Amino acid sequence: MILQLDYRLNNLLKRSMKEITLKELELLEYLNKYSISPTYAQIKKDFMFASNQTVADKLFSLEKKGYIEVQHGKKQGITLKEKGVMSEVKKLCPMCGTLI
Repeated sequence: MILQLDYRLNNLLKRSMKEITLKELELLEYLNKYSISPTYAQIKKDFMFASNQTVADKLFSLEKKGYIEVQHGKKQGITLKEKGVMSEVKKLCPMCGTLI
């Protein structure tokens, strides 16, 4: 069952945008929960990342793949580009929101 779900989830993400890792998916779901984007310090704490640079790297990767837009120089300048992808992910993986 898990392999089938993973296969379907990967196919959805490949069709909709660029391929995404599980950690990036968790971060994307986390960002989707907020009406105002969290700070780097908040993300670092909640994901137990070692540094703010790790947060920046993960966000850069999501931005490069087209999932988010980061407004550099703003404290809370992270916006989702495609909320529809998250609703499709939720259909295939209803537990994704509880991974964090």
